[in-house]
Amino acid sequence: MAKILILHQKGSNRNIAVSSSLQVGRLNPDHRHSWAVPEREQPPEFAGLEAFLYLSGDGQISRNHLGIARDNEDYYVLDLNSLNGTYLNGVNINPEKRNPQPKLLHQGDTIRLPGAVDLEVKLTEFMNYALLIAADSDNPLAAQNDAEQLAQELIQRKYAVHLLEGTNATKQAVRDKLDEISCLTVPESKFFLYFHGHGSCDGLKLGEQTLNPRELYKKLKNIRAPTAVVLEACHAGIFVEEENKDKIPEGVLVLTASNSDNFARESNSQPANYGGRFTRALISYIKEHPEQFNLKDFYRSLSEENRNQAKVLLQEPVMEGQTYLMPRVTSVLRF
Repeated sequence: MAKILILHQKGSNRNIAVSSSLQVGRLNPDHRHSWAVPEREQPPEFAGLEAFLYLSGDGQISRNHLGIARDNEDYYVLDLNSLNGTYLNGVNINPEKRNPQPKLLHQGDTIRLPGAVDLEVKLTEFMNYALLIAADSDNPLAAQNDAEQLAQELIQRKYAVHLLEGTNATKQAVRDKLDEISCLTVPESKFFLYFHGHGSCDGLKLGEQTLNPRELYKKLKNIRAPTAVVLEACHAGIFVEEENKDKIPEGVLVLTASNSDNFARESNSQPANYGGRFTRALISYIKEHPEQFNLKDFYRSLSEENRNQAKVLLQEPVMEGQTYLMPRVTSVLRF
């Protein structure tokens, strides 16, 4: 299993994962996939720059202060001739600012930057991540039931599951979670986003606010992993119709329970079994396929010959985007 490095900013909930190279410095975070100071030579170790970690350090941190680079299974820190220095476990790693040398990182090391910014080093295996949003539903418990059943299936496939339910499923909470997960994913990871709630011709309802396609896709651009988006909501097809199709980021697959003009129906059985028809079909398919499979195959499997699936097809579900491979079932994770 591939090892990744996670930097944890002490005194905060901030983490960032990296599996190749990372630049750390003071820069607008919107530019985090580019070299911070173009007029300065970019070391060859950072040719495949994966991400940029923005830190201000009260203005004492340089624009491209330090870098993290990988060599096979090892990770190294390199001071990039910063103005105020980089310290590894209390020792300045580039005191003369002439010939910076990479220093091997170990579990539990602390990298200190100016402004009392401490980054703790953690070495671990990469994870898949899921954000399941149970915002609201017509039938009691339907959104919660679907999210929790889907969570159990994803946990068995090595996903770390984040749940936002009921009144906790606010627009700001969704934004914050997407920002958090964008820092934890690496290209080897996978990300699964699920929403069950009310939809409109403007987007997804989150309390008194609406998350529209442009806002969602802007956040998903920062996810550094193949991404699946499943929307169990009325009119969810607006996320894949012509005017929004070109906004879908590369590497993202979108499945919607209905087209832009239709409703997403829920079952009307006993309360404990309430759920969206589209989601129930998806969960059944996942259960039937413990091996790795292409999520597009679920959409293609929907058939009018199956009575339950025929009801789903009446909603006119829509699929758009890239291939997404669901990992095979592994041991159950606890979270």
